[in-house]
Amino acid sequence: MQSSLSSSAGLVFESGSATGDFQGKLNAESMDITINVILDNMQAKSGSGGILGLDAQTSSEVLDAVHNLKTTIRVVGLVSEPRLVFDSKGLTEQFKQKLADAGKKRLQEELDKRLGETLGDKVPDELKKAIVKPSDLIEGLGGLLKKKDNKEK
Repeated sequence: MQSSLSSSAGLVFESGSATGDFQGKLNAESMDITINVILDNMQAKSGSGGILGLDAQTSSEVLDAVHNLKTTIRVVGLVSEPRLVFDSKGLTEQFKQKLADAGKKRLQEELDKRLGETLGDKVPDELKKAIVKPSDLIEGLGGLLKKKDNKEK
């Protein structure tokens, strides 16, 4: 897959697998083909320019969190000069969600770590049962972070 990308693509695939299906029209002069792609166990990094309008650092953080991805690519135009059209909006939404999920996970881990360091064995056994783990607390607060359409605020 990497070999088909130009060096200025801003994306370097290191490992993973890609599967998909395609449909469309192709004749001697033109084409309009839709390719549905599923990337599994993806390991990728960002080039120096970033991707999808994100800077290089944010792109790298997103790619660290994204291991599975579904997208649509269209190949359109003249057979002699085909163009690739990516679903930038869909990819951006998936990246935002993956980054938010990674942030929540990192927050849970940091809270667990800090509480463990701060409290250690100082909490009596009777109180340990009453203390809510940060991960349970965040999950419990999840309802407060959702809009009516069940999307993040």
